[in-house]
Amino acid sequence: MNDKHVNKTDHLNTEDAEVAFKEIKNDLQNDRQAKNARATSMLDKEYPRINTDNL
Repeated sequence: MNDKHVNKTDHLNTEDAEVAFKEIKNDLQNDRQAKNARATSMLDKEYPRINTDNL
């Protein structure tokens, strides 16, 4: 009976770890996107884009 309890606990901990990993992965992806957006914005201020539609 003790073994079942341990196994169930291990399973729950694994699920919790997977959820935490997904949340951290999403946070890192959001941080990366925010940094890229800031960098693009800074570049656009320094070096305005050339309109190539009419070329």
